[in-house]
Amino acid sequence: MEVDAIVLSIGMLTNIEPFRDWGLTIVRQRDIAVAPTCPPTSPGSFAAGDIVTYPGKVLLITAGSGEAATAVTPRRSTS
Repeated sequence: MEVDAIVLSIGMLTNIEPFRDWGLTIVRQRDIAVAPTCPPTSPGSFAAGDIVTYPGKVLLITAGSGEAATAVTPRRSTS
């Protein structure tokens, strides 16, 4: 897969400033809004972990690991 950027952030504080110009939906000044299946609001971008938010989000390290796999897994049409 060809990519323009990979951003990996491991640490205690989230700095969302670099992403403000990427066309993502930012909520509460610190979270990227995604659907529960983790595709962000900007096509071609993927996000997972503590930086994302969606209804029912569970803030656990293991949940973030699962979100990463969910975010990059291609979706099949159900129709």
